Amino acid sequence: MILSRPLISGIIKDVLPLAVITGISLLAFAMAAEDYNNKMALGITTLLSATAFHLSLLSGIPPTGYLTFADRMMIAVYILFLFNIGSAVYLMTLARKNKKEQAKAFNSKAQKILPILIVVLAIMTILI
Repeated sequence: MILSRPLISGIIKDVLPLAVITGISLLAFAMAAEDYNNKMALGITTLLSATAFHLSLLSGIPPTGYLTFADRMMIAVYILFLFNIGSAVYLMTLARKNKKEQAKAFNSKAQKILPILIVVLAIMTILI
């Protein structure tokens, strides 16, 4: 049995809320390296929101033995959140060791890696 939903409805109900949650999470990369506490709080809060959203997505479809598009999309989002929270943890470690210049350099690298990671994950989500 194949389940489907009209494209516009699927985007509005499934993709748009997740894109907003993820976008809010990724605002952490616009914060200064010294704001690692706020970065981590933003990442964890949005991770909890995305997890709750994932559970609501799962309740709307019957269990399957394969990955649906929603599953692949959520895996990509979880990887982005892992990158976000992992970056904040590393910045916190550097800050506690008083390595402010190294923290700023890492924050700059993370900002440059982020768009590449998003594109790779989007391609993988669509193609796999």
